[in-house]
Amino acid sequence: MPPLAYASYHSTRKFLTSQTITLQPSDTNTSFQVHEHLLLSISPVLLAAISREWKEKTKRRYKFGEDMTEELLLHFLMWAYGGSYPDTNGNKTVEVKYMSFETWLNAQKRKPLKKDSMVKRPEREVSGMPVKVHVDGQVEEPANDKQKAEQSGEGSENLHPLLLHAKLYVFAEMYMIEPLKKLSMEKLIVQLHGLGSLAEDHERAAVSDVLTFAFSSRVPENDVLLHWLARYASWMLDELRQMPSSFDKLLLQTD
Repeated sequence: MPPLAYASYHSTRKFLTSQTITLQPSDTNTSFQVHEHLLLSISPVLLAAISREWKEKTKRRYKFGEDMTEELLLHFLMWAYGGSYPDTNGNKTVEVKYMSFETWLNAQKRKPLKKDSMVKRPEREVSGMPVKVHVDGQVEEPANDKQKAEQSGEGSENLHPLLLHAKLYVFAEMYMIEPLKKLSMEKLIVQLHGLGSLAEDHERAAVSDVLTFAFSSRVPENDVLLHWLARYASWMLDELRQMPSSFDKLLLQTD
């Protein structure tokens, strides 16, 4: 069944007048309330698993294992009630229909080369660090440690959007939630499409994390997303090899 946002009037009334269940993520004691009939509609498998292992039967409380963090649980509930979920940066990705690998590959080949606004001049030093000089004479200062951390995602408590989509996909696969599985796959592919050639280290790191997680998950080997990611990794092999430690870790998962 689809989430609450697409339910009929009578189904909505049934969902919202049902008893609530308290769900707690693995990493905090924050309590989230979800309507039992809504959860039953979305995933009878998940509700059955929860009901078998109440933490407190009289209080209808369930605490997830280590794979379900607060961030992941909250995004699942946002989808369950709203029909979609935002990325960790608060912006919704463009939702499209499934993009086959061939379609993605053709789109990559059609992308125009980015015009480089930098002239090839010797780099000069500013404050002991190399900088680049633009055609108009402006100096591009090097990023400081804080800016680099923000660009790479280091120091942030939020999941990278790519990894968020991948984890929601695996969660949806585990509990047979097909609409969420479809949406998270679409979001993941759209964002990979947007990254293009993985020119930056933080982009390569994010993609490596997603690939490592996906291929170490309990998703069946014949899964459509795993097949898509395997072909994507093959196409991006040279870029991924630029991060030897992450690449070696990925190889261990795919052996």
